[in-house]
Amino acid sequence: MAEFPLAEIWTRSAQDTHPPLFFYLLKFWGMLFGTSVFASRMLSVTSGMLTIIGTYLFVYEAYRVNDDRTSSENSVAKLSSLVAASFVALSPIHISWSLQVRMYAPGAALTAISSWLLLRALRRDSHVTRNWSFFTVSAVALSYTHHFGLFILVAQYSFATGYRLLASPIDNNLNRFSQLKPVFLSALVLILIWSPLLFRLLNQSHQVQNDFWSKPFDLDYVGRMFYQFIAPPRWSPASVAVGLGIAQATFLALILLLIGRRPTDIYLFLAVFISFLITTIYSVASRNIFISRYFLFAHLLLLIAAAVLVCRVPSKKLRVAGSIMATGLLFCFCLQNYLVRSDISEKYSGMPAAMAYLEKHRKPAENLIVCNPMLFTSAIAYTKKREGLFTYHDGKGYPYYYGSAVMRDDDYFSRERIEHCDSKWIWTLDANRWMGGSWSVPMPEGWKQVGEARFQEYYCELVFRLYEHETE
Repeated sequence: MAEFPLAEIWTRSAQDTHPPLFFYLLKFWGMLFGTSVFASRMLSVTSGMLTIIGTYLFVYEAYRVNDDRTSSENSVAKLSSLVAASFVALSPIHISWSLQVRMYAPGAALTAISSWLLLRALRRDSHVTRNWSFFTVSAVALSYTHHFGLFILVAQYSFATGYRLLASPIDNNLNRFSQLKPVFLSALVLILIWSPLLFRLLNQSHQVQNDFWSKPFDLDYVGRMFYQFIAPPRWSPASVAVGLGIAQATFLALILLLIGRRPTDIYLFLAVFISFLITTIYSVASRNIFISRYFLFAHLLLLIAAAVLVCRVPSKKLRVAGSIMATGLLFCFCLQNYLVRSDISEKYSGMPAAMAYLEKHRKPAENLIVCNPMLFTSAIAYTKKREGLFTYHDGKGYPYYYGSAVMRDDDYFSRERIEHCDSKWIWTLDANRWMGGSWSVPMPEGWKQVGEARFQEYYCELVFRLYEHETE
């Protein structure tokens, strides 16, 4: 997507299911640092590090006090900040999505940073315009990064409105209006700037209802999704019982958080509760969108809530011991995640090795036809020779989640084009055990398979086939 001109990115992203900001960020990032796999992933890695920093700033701003007589509370705020930042840094799901070229890590960073900027704007009386402007910019960026960011924004503006109302004298309506004015102005600016995405969001929602890859929404599915909050799907088949236990622990933690009755406690509760509530209602009434990575922003705030609860233990010794134990447990999850990923990379040579093999054996005049647009976009990421790479098209079209939004017309290679191809040799890239079946390019009569090479990928088996055009 980032390879297209700026105007075309806007148009094509409407055919996808995401707002366009990440694609623009990736385009400008590529201009600065290159478009290799390593350079592209560094955008998400950098976002992951910003999430850790933003988490520390948010928690410390939320729970610190300005009165020197309460220095003990500030020490607890510092401990909470460190523990929360450590929880995020050691979270397997945040690490996993900080290593992939997707918009989830930038969205998590914007969630942490916008939460911090919101509290600065609410709590500080100086530089009001500047503080609210910074928050509004971060809110707009979050809304343009992922649609699930809207749930966080609903919680942020609801919390800001309640915070300002309670901070104003009951009998002074004029003062209440002046307190709410920056909140309403910020919300108005956000609505005006986000409004161009409204109709495309409705179209994308309709597209998801008609055709989406998610499984039916039920209790077992919910359990598996919650299990992935601590164990990414690469680990092992998800344990439904453990996942449902995590869901109950999440609900209990939110209730315990409300008992504290501190303003930020309410904000954390609202953001997490609204995200899960709206997603559940939509998944029951329409198509299932209860996906673990979609909850990455709410998951970030859940980790913060857990850190706050651990650091709220009255006894200092128990507080420190609990923080160390919880961080150590997450470190074990983090280490397990690293070992699993390392084991996978050793077992499966995957697409990088497959494309290296192709570049070694394919001659300049020989075309490669990939069986599916989704595999095609992976193949071109790992090759230095883009010329002669195509994807098969049978004229029936592909669902949007097969990568059709990023396909150019000249990227397709039809059956008719194969039949009239002047080349003596054609390569195909097929896939076994992928997306519910096996995928292959159907070669017409007159083409004889003369070679084959197989490469094991984590999610499928990649198969190169070489065909020779039979002549009289």
